[in-house]
Order: sequence, then structure tokens, then C-alpha cells
Amino acid sequence: MLLDEHRASVIRGPRRRNDANRRPTDRPVPVLLATVPRHRLPVLRIVALLLAASIPLAAQRAVGAGRQSDGPRLPFEDAGACPFEGCVYREWVATNAVQVRRDRTTAAPLAFRVRAGEKVTALTGVVVTVRAGRIQFRTAHEALSDGGPIRISAGDTLYLLTYQGEGFSKVWFHGLVYSDVDLTDYIAGDCEPAPGRCAGRLLNRPQSVWWVQIRNAREQVGWTNEPDKFDGKDELGKDRLAGPCSTGKQHSTRVTTLADSRCLHSRARKT
Repeated sequence: MLLDEHRASVIRGPRRRNDANRRPTDRPVPVLLATVPRHRLPVLRIVALLLAASIPLAAQRAVGAGRQSDGPRLPFEDAGACPFEGCVYREWVATNAVQVRRDRTTAAPLAFRVRAGEKVTALTGVVVTVRAGRIQFRTAHEALSDGGPIRISAGDTLYLLTYQGEGFSKVWFHGLVYSDVDLTDYIAGDCEPAPGRCAGRLLNRPQSVWWVQIRNAREQVGWTNEPDKFDGKDELGKDRLAGPCSTGKQHSTRVTTLADSRCLHSRARKT
């Protein structure tokens, strides 16, 4: 009788204590591996190792793809930039009334007002790119910059930032910013009527806001995003555009949209 009870307890296993009386140290034993036949354990280990090795590789590919497609971090602030050929910070003359802010935001308190005809000193400026332009290349290309040639592969995208005048621009490419990149054909629009003559295609132009810090005769200093309401910005000639490209407006505060870049470029060719 005792022998039979012993055999029954072995088959049933040890009696479990009530859950209410179970101590924190009484953890259940994992049974997942115990249910797998021994001859299959090596196969499972190999599968687990392959999965573990593939996860970092997939993550690296995702990061690499993000670097190529994400583009520069925006807004991109280019301190000290003067965004066209001949642009200069010096004495400017207001052509219209201008409200000058204490900081580089339209929500900033009013610092002072400038009357039409009043002279001010333009101290410096910041071109803020809120949307980068894009040139996508269908064939390999080598673009010239002040830091040397930029080697572009087929399928790469070049991101346009601050326009620097005469067909040159500051660009972002694979995590680096390059200055004075010669993009004359794209910016001047020469590629649009004959896209086959160019290695890439202009998808969109950059959109930027030009903030200028000015000081009046009373030594008050503030910021304005309306430099188009001042004369004296262009040391190469008149501030107003002339000829068939003229829009009746001065250089736009969003000059890096390159809406007037064709006119600026054609004017530079004539001078």
C-alpha cells in the first residue's frame, strides 16, 4: 500500500502549495525548452543565433536609408549670410515704414519703427531656411564647391540651403554642408527646357526667411524680416530689378526661394 502511494506521488509530482502561501522565491520553472525534444535543441539554437545576427544588420540598413532621405535638420540658420551677389550690410534707406522687433520672430515685442526715407545701419543678418530645395540626380555628377569637388552618384539628392548669388548655393549632402556650390544650370533654369543636358532635375526650390539686424540713429537695435523695404543692399547696382525679369518688387525677404534667381543671374551676366 505504501509502495503504491509512493509510485502515485512520483507520477503526480510533488503537491503544490496554495498560491496564497507561495513565497516570492517560489518561481515556476520554465517548461518551454523542457517540452522540446533533445534532438531539436541544436537546430533551435542555430535559428536563434541567425535571428540575433540579422536584427543589427536590419537596423543599420534602416539608419543608412534614413540618412539619405531625411535631408538636413530644419530650420537651417545661416548667420551672417547676405543672400545674393553684391549683397552688403551697411547704411540702408527705408522705402516704406517698417516695424522692427526685439528678436528674430514676428511675435517679439516692437523695438522701434522706421519711417520711409529714414537711414539705418544694417549690422548683420540670418537667412533661415524653412524648406530645403532638392536636386535629384539620374546620373553620376561632380559639383564644384569651395571645399573641393562633391562626387554625386546616380539616385542621390542634393539639398539646397542658402542662395549665395550668381548660381552658387550652400548645400547639404550626406550629412555635410558645402558652400559656394556651382549649380548655375539648375538655379538659372537652363535645365528646365532641356533636362537631358543636365545630370539631375530640380524638384523644388528652397524657402527661406531673411532676418536683418538694424540700428537707427538713436542707437536702438532690432530685427526685421522685411529687407525688401530698404534700398542700399546691393553694392553692384540698383536695388530694384530691371528688364524683362522685373517684378516691380525689390529683393524678396524669401530670396532663397530663388523666385528671382534667374533675374539676378541674368543681370550678373550682363554687368
